[in-house]
Amino acid sequence: MSVKITKIEIIKLNIPYKEPFVISLGVIPEATNVVVRIHTNTGLTGTGECAPFVFIVGETQETVFELAKQVGKMLLGRNPFALAERLFEIDRAVQGNPTMKSAFDMALYDLLALQANMPLYQLLGGSNTREIHTDMTISIGDPEKVARDAIAFKQAGYPAIKVKLGTTTREDVARIKAIREAVGPDYPIRIDANQGWDTITAIETLKALEPLGLNTVKNPSPIGTTGSW
Repeated sequence: MSVKITKIEIIKLNIPYKEPFVISLGVIPEATNVVVRIHTNTGLTGTGECAPFVFIVGETQETVFELAKQVGKMLLGRNPFALAERLFEIDRAVQGNPTMKSAFDMALYDLLALQANMPLYQLLGGSNTREIHTDMTISIGDPEKVARDAIAFKQAGYPAIKVKLGTTTREDVARIKAIREAVGPDYPIRIDANQGWDTITAIETLKALEPLGLNTVKNPSPIGTTGSW
């Protein structure tokens, strides 16, 4: 039987945070994601999800939702396993909007893995011999609060933390000093300034933070390039 896409669901997924999440670009009160579910005539359903972020790519939940509905109509009746063709059509259908396109990409690959009855990593040639560890992210706050959060996440078993920065050098250094004193000298600390630093501020802040033993530093540039050191 020829496999065809019979239905595509576009779902708004709103998840309130326990408290607003603060980064240098603004305050995020909740996750406003979009889920794409691609159904086929064989009973398989592939699922993808995206997190629109207007500060970075100019997409919102509403724009993704509406565009995804239009893209979904275009895919009806098509073979989901002709991946190169489907992804080309999705990319050509609308300019930009990488977040929206990523949800369809995930859903199509999810379908392919389900059809093969294999985990996607294995289907793509990967193995399960490598352990993957995640961190927990701390939003911008005063030194006392971020230190309390760091202790809580360390005690919860997270092998590292990532701290949002990007205000002023003085404030950012105070936050990391408080965290380092709270978690000890060896616990991995990663930082992400989310475009909050220009070049001069980045250099000044990183020099001040150097004695505190950072694990990873990230500051996506306002002009669109990403820097990780």
